[in-house]
Amino acid sequence: MISRTILTITLLSALAPGCKRANPRAGGVRLVYAIDGSSARMLEILADSLRDRVDEKELGVAVMVRDDRVILELPPTDREVVAQLKEITTRAGTVQLRVVEDDSEYMAQLHRLVGELAVDVGGAVEEWQAGGVKHVDHVLFGVDREQVVTVAWARRAGCVVRVGSEPRCWLRGAQVIANVLFGDPDLGLVGLAPKVPADHELAYERIESPGQREARWRTRYLARDGLVGSQLSNVTYTFDPSSMHPIAALELTPTGARAYHELSARNVGKRLAIVFDGRVLATALIDRAVHDGQVSLKLEGEDLEARTMSAVDAMQIGMLPRIRIESESSI
Repeated sequence: MISRTILTITLLSALAPGCKRANPRAGGVRLVYAIDGSSARMLEILADSLRDRVDEKELGVAVMVRDDRVILELPPTDREVVAQLKEITTRAGTVQLRVVEDDSEYMAQLHRLVGELAVDVGGAVEEWQAGGVKHVDHVLFGVDREQVVTVAWARRAGCVVRVGSEPRCWLRGAQVIANVLFGDPDLGLVGLAPKVPADHELAYERIESPGQREARWRTRYLARDGLVGSQLSNVTYTFDPSSMHPIAALELTPTGARAYHELSARNVGKRLAIVFDGRVLATALIDRAVHDGQVSLKLEGEDLEARTMSAVDAMQIGMLPRIRIESESSI
């Protein structure tokens, strides 16, 4: 039997001056989304994805997970904004498989810059051997934190601020890194880092910290080319029978198999990133060229079972054509 998870999205009235949220019952619209074959992990992944989508559009939406629902609160409620939110939230998640570039002079430059500034962003140099070749990766780290912000920034982020108090909002570590490197006009920050080269992208991966509110984030320097969700025909969770290491098993379409063969042959020893809606969920080492479209990814990091399950769920979401709206009503 196919399970179904219901997402409830509530659109609220405009924020009052000073970012104090208006009555959540005033003039709202409720959108109920049905997602076939979803699980509790999928719900969490979707919630994070929706947060990123609406934050990107600066619609001032607050996203909360309650039981088996995701609730989004949005000001204001004019039909144009509602239509925009529906378009943003009903598209399926975008999944990609991208190569993490190592031995990058650009990342080495950012690493040196952060070291010279002595700011709240850390850096590290990772080294590993693969196929007799030494690989080096310069990475940056940021930690979630509460920070004093401007009213303009709080409005943009949908951050609730008490009237008459100093605006303080919770920033993700990825945002902390980006602010230090590239600035933010609403916070009065000037970017000091050079632009990311056009053929690459600077993405971020969350490092889970069980029991801690403050999660850590790390940079991943990604090549632009890679595989997309339409080139996946099936994704399952399994184990390596010899080591019992969790595995994300991918079956690729014919075009996906050809693309991955070329990609893996060129990048043996490098990392492959699983990217969902622009965020890196996990990485795995490319240990060989694969020509038959049957890819087994052994992910890196802590809590590998949960991490692998989440990556599999995200890729399955990315294979969906669209997220369906089941009903719409006024509240």
